[in-house]
Amino acid sequence: MPPVRPRIALWTGLGLAVAVLSAPTPEGLSSEAQRLAAITLLMACWWIGEALPMAATSLVPLAAFPLLGIASAPEVSAHYGDPVVFLFLGAFLIALAMERWGLHRRIGLALVGLLGSSPRRLVLGFLVATAVLSMWMNNTAATLMMIPVGISVVEHLASGASVVGLDSESASRAVEQRLGAPLVLGIAWGASIGGMSTLVGTAPNLILAGAVRELVAGSPSIGFLPWMAVGLPIAALLLAAAWPILLHLVPDGPLAGLRLGAESRATVATERKRLGPMSQGEWRVLVAFASAALLWIFRAPLDLGVLRVPGWSAWLADPRAVGDATVAVGVGLLLFVFSAEGLAAPPGKRAPLLDWATVAQKLPWGVLLLMGGGFALAGGFESTGLASWLAGRLRALAGAPLPAVVGGVSLAATALSELASNTATATLLMPVLAATAAAVGAPPLVLMIPAALAASCGFALPIATPPNAIAFGTGWISLPRMALAGLVLDAVGIVVIAAVGLVLVPRIF
Repeated sequence: MPPVRPRIALWTGLGLAVAVLSAPTPEGLSSEAQRLAAITLLMACWWIGEALPMAATSLVPLAAFPLLGIASAPEVSAHYGDPVVFLFLGAFLIALAMERWGLHRRIGLALVGLLGSSPRRLVLGFLVATAVLSMWMNNTAATLMMIPVGISVVEHLASGASVVGLDSESASRAVEQRLGAPLVLGIAWGASIGGMSTLVGTAPNLILAGAVRELVAGSPSIGFLPWMAVGLPIAALLLAAAWPILLHLVPDGPLAGLRLGAESRATVATERKRLGPMSQGEWRVLVAFASAALLWIFRAPLDLGVLRVPGWSAWLADPRAVGDATVAVGVGLLLFVFSAEGLAAPPGKRAPLLDWATVAQKLPWGVLLLMGGGFALAGGFESTGLASWLAGRLRALAGAPLPAVVGGVSLAATALSELASNTATATLLMPVLAATAAAVGAPPLVLMIPAALAASCGFALPIATPPNAIAFGTGWISLPRMALAGLVLDAVGIVVIAAVGLVLVPRIF
């Protein structure tokens, strides 16, 4: 028998769509906009309830928009080739190359090694290490890379640990229960927090960038460095808040009572030694990764106040012809060209930095379709006038203080992200918030950027994000402890994102 939730979502979505299509058209709303509202409700129910695979639901606009007269087939299909989709594709190619050559593992262990082997520092080390990795790669991929390392470290530490009042066997179990829970949850949280820091760190950031281009006329494009100017402070504050929460609310006993001994201090060093010196493949992938980051940062001119750094795009005939997707795909293509042995190696003996078999197996193609479906919805909101109509209905918010509106938006996005994927949350909210901003007279980005960041704040439930599910799947953390700690971090995230958004977004964008 199929699960109940997807069946309920399937019929609820269909029922709501039929109800909207059958209702009289409200005054001032076009029939095309009414049909778009019906499709939006259907897709929202199917996304949230997972009535179909999320990627399959994302294909609904390709079939429904032309049939219902919302947009032509060429118009709607163009959204699935949005530059932001290819930015995500290129960034993931670089991440896959890092995984293929083990560079991610070396970076993670190096960061952990810098912070020592005390329980408190180990939790911080894995939290920060995963966040740094997740700045440049998919959150789920970063979690999957670090969880095995974390489990290995905890198991090694448990074998040589001592706990006051416990025998050696009980002490080993205590280490797994007390240290394992905050460590694996810290990996999951670090992945979600790190993804907020950069434009390519997680899909909601890129969905925002595409939605701004579709929905906000005259708004500046969301560049790589300006985004980091907002995302990095928020991520740093959330990491600082997450550490004490992990130490005090997640373990089922005090970490202070653990004595890990000399063996545990050598565990990380042993794992690093086992990696050996960096291979040629790792060095070349590192160069590709660093090159992409620098090209992203210095593509457009940088105004540093006392110094203005010209962007490299100014050397081209049309600087506007290139974007961050150009860099991502260009560097990604070079990974197929170059090998660990160099171009001089015989063709049969060359190991490319990235091969298509790896890409075909591991690249999240469904996420690309999900982003395209979101952009198709956003484009429909603008072209049918549904966004303008919603703005008119929201004029009652015009008298509300802007901090209250931004705080409410952050709260709504966080709550929704606990039940739906962060990608679906951002996709659903962007068109509505663009209309809300017009109604309250606020700059659109002051609402849209906090919402995109808050969409990554589903810290409490295993179903909220794949990293949460992976951490919960280790069996080291109970649902009540995860929910309690996650709700506290959710609350901190709402306040931090709203406050930093109000202060920094108007100044940077």
